[in-house]
Amino acid sequence: MMIIGFASVGIGLYFAYKVFDRRTMLLIGTGGAVVSMLGPALGATIAPDTPASAKTFVAFNFLYVIIYGGFAGSMTWPISAEVVNSRLRVATLSFATGVDYIFAWLTSFCSPYFINPTAMNWGAKYCWIWAASNALTFAVFWFFLPDMKGRSLEEIDELFEKRVPAREFSTFECQSSSQAHEIVLHKMEEAKITVQHVEKKD
Repeated sequence: MMIIGFASVGIGLYFAYKVFDRRTMLLIGTGGAVVSMLGPALGATIAPDTPASAKTFVAFNFLYVIIYGGFAGSMTWPISAEVVNSRLRVATLSFATGVDYIFAWLTSFCSPYFINPTAMNWGAKYCWIWAASNALTFAVFWFFLPDMKGRSLEEIDELFEKRVPAREFSTFECQSSSQAHEIVLHKMEEAKITVQHVEKKD
């Protein structure tokens, strides 16, 4: 399973650079997670404690590792580093990492109570919770997450400061990029004039 997860991250990085934008990667990953959680949940609800439901759980677990790990998992940290303001990046990412650890501990602490036969004995029905939470995450990404592929950190800051709608991030022409382009053209023109001046002297 670890090898499959590692390979899926590599494949996901290829798709991120060559095929899809970051928003699409997260939507594929979280959408795949919804399906991956619905499968075992339905199997455990319709045919609990049967070989068929066990096979369903294993199959969808593989699907989860490949799709979520390769698409959403590989993009989570890069996007979290890009989406925050440059001046607050260190504080924001440190706080987010702390929140991540808290929820990871909460999940690890509560999961046995849902799954174990001596407690709530939900078994794979526990996946209903994760299917719902991933569906909510998918909706948040769909409506609010902009795509930042190909944008510099300065451009991303400008887009947020100007409150550009998420769907217009990829097409909006930033003033910072226009100014940078003008500066480059001006420098090239200056270099061209200098070369011509030197050639005339020779």
